[in-house]
Amino acid sequence: MTHPEPIATHVDPVIYEIFRHRLETVLEEGRLAIRMVSGSSVVIEGGETMCALYKSDGTPLLVAQGILLHCVGARDFIKHCIEAYEGSPGINDGDQFFYNDPYIGGQHSCDQVVIKPIFYNCERVAWVGSVMHTVEVGAMEPGGMPASATEIFQEGIRIFGLKIVDGGEFRQDVFNTITMQTRDPHMIGLDTKGRLAANNIIGRTYLELIEKYGFDVVRDASEKIIDESEAQARALLSSLPDGVWTSRIHGDDTSGGEDKPYRVVCTMTKRGDGITFDFTGSSPQNKCSNNETLPAAWGSLFVVLASHLFWNIHWSNGIFAPVTVVAPEGTVVNCRFPAACSNGVVTSGMMITESAHECIARMFYAAGRYDDVNAGWSSAGGGPYFGGINRKGELVSNMILDNFASGLGGTPSRDGVDTGAQMMNPQSNINDVESLEFNVPLMLLARRQMPDSGGFGKRPGGMGPESAYMVYGIDGLMVGSIGQGRRAPGSFGLFGGYPPGLQEMRFALGSDVRDWFAAGRSPRSADQLTEINAQTILDTPRTLPIIPTREYDIVIYNMSGGGGYGDPLERDPELVRADLERGAISADTASLVYGVEADQTTLEVDVAATEACRAMIRRERSDQGNVARLHNPSPAARTRRLVRFHESLAVDQKADGSLVTICLACDRELADARGNYKEHVGRRERTLSEVPLRHLKNGDRPWVVYVEYACPGCGTLLEVDTYCPETDGEERIIWDTRLDLDALLASSSREGPP
Repeated sequence: MTHPEPIATHVDPVIYEIFRHRLETVLEEGRLAIRMVSGSSVVIEGGETMCALYKSDGTPLLVAQGILLHCVGARDFIKHCIEAYEGSPGINDGDQFFYNDPYIGGQHSCDQVVIKPIFYNCERVAWVGSVMHTVEVGAMEPGGMPASATEIFQEGIRIFGLKIVDGGEFRQDVFNTITMQTRDPHMIGLDTKGRLAANNIIGRTYLELIEKYGFDVVRDASEKIIDESEAQARALLSSLPDGVWTSRIHGDDTSGGEDKPYRVVCTMTKRGDGITFDFTGSSPQNKCSNNETLPAAWGSLFVVLASHLFWNIHWSNGIFAPVTVVAPEGTVVNCRFPAACSNGVVTSGMMITESAHECIARMFYAAGRYDDVNAGWSSAGGGPYFGGINRKGELVSNMILDNFASGLGGTPSRDGVDTGAQMMNPQSNINDVESLEFNVPLMLLARRQMPDSGGFGKRPGGMGPESAYMVYGIDGLMVGSIGQGRRAPGSFGLFGGYPPGLQEMRFALGSDVRDWFAAGRSPRSADQLTEINAQTILDTPRTLPIIPTREYDIVIYNMSGGGGYGDPLERDPELVRADLERGAISADTASLVYGVEADQTTLEVDVAATEACRAMIRRERSDQGNVARLHNPSPAARTRRLVRFHESLAVDQKADGSLVTICLACDRELADARGNYKEHVGRRERTLSEVPLRHLKNGDRPWVVYVEYACPGCGTLLEVDTYCPETDGEERIIWDTRLDLDALLASSSREGPP
């Protein structure tokens, strides 16, 4: 077991707290400076920025509350700069270096960073780095994330480190060389100057703190931040049960114009005060741009580490110390150069986040930390991107940020939040409509919360959004799409809850929508597009290379909701009625999934019919013909509960010393606790084609079937997994939770009888 060095105790605790809070404040001041200088909606509204301080060797000291993908920040760029440029051209006081090579750091070439060394008394004592997403990088398609790219060389400028400020002097030649390679040099220039401004503010304040408290105090307090974070992270891990947890998430691969599935598999092993995330079993790297480089995979993992596992610990290098990542080279989680990777962040990267999220949520439940448990958040990211000329004759290139209003997962005690956030972005603001329409040749026709988009459950996932946009004012706007989740849900349900709905995008090209407007009507959903007299109705993959559009062409798309938590049949029928009233679910879903029969006009629940419907569903689930191998319990009595690891399952110890998994709903012994209970309960594979948003409007086959596991005694739904024959083969059954039962027995013996 590895332990951190002792935390510095000679730093005055009052000064330490003041110092740390001042650092946090100045990092936020840096992010504010970026937003004041930049003109980008991704930055100003979406909050896609991050500022951080680093030790002189590039070790992260403290990270601001920015977009979590960049919590790894500029660490790898700084280390590369020291290694590559210490000798020539040299790293001097007043220098700043520009980077955006995703094989060194960041997520993709859109993530541009400027790093600045901080000198005191002619000695380099720290670094500051500012990262932000820039929406145009001169790639083969506008918007910086070309869906048709097959290699990194098609994804725009890739800077391996350029000194953009030399000894305090701004280098116009370097600045022009970077910005003039893009479609929108003015916007890119503002973004770059925003990073420079942030670094200057943060660096100046850091030196002021040295002058105020002395270098030795600042150095020791900085070390204490890192040491304290590591100690807290290891203490948290030590308090959690040891074991192995596994998750798999499926996605859409559009390589070479061919739509096919792929997957990300995460196996999380927690031992003592360390934790490993092993992505062995993930698909080989794609030919398209849905890949993650190794630095990007770290960043995607850090999203869930920062927001879920270590959410209350200072974000510094200390929280990296207990974490190990295994990402096989040549896979979608660690692609080989020169693979394209511009869309990895909203595809494979979000699958990394959510697969690790599922493992962590299950571990937290087994630890009894129910307030820290939630089902999957939306992990299907992205949305439309576009480029062309706006109504003022200006070049534009950008993306729509409605994906930041996706649904959150259900929890043990509450429903998921509707159109609430994405895990990568704590701010999660979406585009201001007036600002978007002023600058871009688009008109918003409708936004709504999408019925049936959340995962079904005792505590359903929150709804995701549906948005309708129309090209307005020009012909020739190029529009494409990025993301995944069309033919397989991008996230997970938990403990009998269902994954969220599928995501679709539909174009109406050459329509008569002006006749609708003249009649006082406007299309507000994708289903209505079939009512418009359009030359072409186009249902597209989630990752779509740009297509040309004309004025009055329409695109309508939905983003997924959160995952459901718990058996939907355990949801109070009156809550289901309330869901119907507010449009969260359809009548079909209420009946088919929740077993609730309600009057179509008044929505009053028919109690008797509901009870009968739910009883029928439970009988179908518990049909023992669906059980591969029924468990044969021993006659020994159960003597104590060892652990509750699931909403409806626990491990009990028997008088003969054996351990069994039991159903908490009916007290039935289901399996030997040292094996996978799923092999001894009811199992049904279903397409859910009769349920809204679980099938596709144009008839394309979803990649997955839904595998339902239920107690053979009472029919309680225990888990809903997804299975994809093309990627999973014979791996039909996931062993999602393998607790170290011997460690739990030893721990409970030391603690005495319960």
